[in-house]
Amino acid sequence: MKPRTRLGKWMDDNGVHQNWLEKKTGLSPNTVSELCNNKDYIPRTNTRSKVIRALREVDPGVSAGDFW
Repeated sequence: MKPRTRLGKWMDDNGVHQNWLEKKTGLSPNTVSELCNNKDYIPRTNTRSKVIRALREVDPGVSAGDFW
């Protein structure tokens, strides 16, 4: 199994697919892949906001501190 970031693991545990996140946020597939698989990737504030806004549809209690 490939290494996953905290975001990637959360998505796996909650049945959220990367393509869903791409559609909800408007982020590119490469960016979403980096978010889910590259532990050294630090997203911009705007990117984090888009991701958290989308993930709150699944879990309203999620916050950026859970992942970055």
